[in-house]
Amino acid sequence: MVLVDTFFFLIFTLTSLIWWIPVVTILFLPFLLSKKMKMGIEKIARKIEISSETKLRQFKAFQKAIKVGKRLERKSKKFYNRLTNRAYQKTVWWQRMEIVEAVPHGSKVLDIGCGNGYLADLIAKNKKAKVTCVDIDDFNQTEIPTILFDGLNLPFPDGEFDIVILSYVLHHSEFQEELLSEAARVCRGKIIIYEDETVAYGEELMAAAHSKIWNFLSEQEGKVIYHSPKEWREIFSQNDLEVLKEKREWGIGSFVIPLKRAIFVLKNKN
Repeated sequence: MVLVDTFFFLIFTLTSLIWWIPVVTILFLPFLLSKKMKMGIEKIARKIEISSETKLRQFKAFQKAIKVGKRLERKSKKFYNRLTNRAYQKTVWWQRMEIVEAVPHGSKVLDIGCGNGYLADLIAKNKKAKVTCVDIDDFNQTEIPTILFDGLNLPFPDGEFDIVILSYVLHHSEFQEELLSEAARVCRGKIIIYEDETVAYGEELMAAAHSKIWNFLSEQEGKVIYHSPKEWREIFSQNDLEVLKEKREWGIGSFVIPLKRAIFVLKNKN
């Protein structure tokens, strides 16, 4: 199995490079250059002391340049977000239908780290479920409102939901075990988790790359942490969670990012 995963990792790393080189050049480069330009100008502007008319004129000129840099950054970021948003909206249905199918009709669902809300909207429409969205910021593109929380403490009573979903969320959390414990607390049914996994020697590299890209685009500071299958099982056990289903597979998305999808369905042991 290790040799098979290594083979797929190398193949998908190659295909992802073929994909990402033009993507970075066309989409990310204008955003990167405008952001670097703005940061460089801001750094210079901070060094200028406004002590004379000449320096005051210089300062005002830099202020105008900073505004231009900010405008270019906003436009390029808006362009990138619009493209990725459309792509995600069109692909989410087949990427997430496995989650939708696992949700009982008419159930009460909590989507932790809901992001743009497309998964929650898909569940609500397909299963007539009452879906609640929570996240640390409001990125929602649907009509389902997002409840903001601190990334750790869920503002709900014990056993409030039939299904709790953590779709590609835990690897972004600084408090993985604590958040998982909170998910278990508010769940009276099943917890569905989707996570990224890679080969053992690729975890640190992929996590570092993911962290840098995510922090740059979101303008947040955070660290991505991946786990091996053994580590996940230990974390679940420590939180008194029983694994009902566990599956991992390389998929179409692996051609773009050399990660495989891990799926866990859990329930409280107590």
